[in-house]
Amino acid sequence: MKIKNYQERKKNIKNMFRFNEKNTEKNILKDKKVLLVDDISTTGATMFECGKVLKFHGASSVLSVVIARQEMDS
Repeated sequence: MKIKNYQERKKNIKNMFRFNEKNTEKNILKDKKVLLVDDISTTGATMFECGKVLKFHGASSVLSVVIARQEMDS
């Protein structure tokens, strides 16, 4: 299914990402700067949701890089 409307994509992706703390040191992201790389972005909803999860688990900042961006019709 292709959802190009930002609000619909944001609702569709909500709570889809989790930070797996099994077998990792506690607070591994605490005060870390994270670089999030995505191959293509349509609305940015996926990167936004991933960033929220990373910051919730202690990242001090999340920077995003997109290789390609899909243009949407207005």
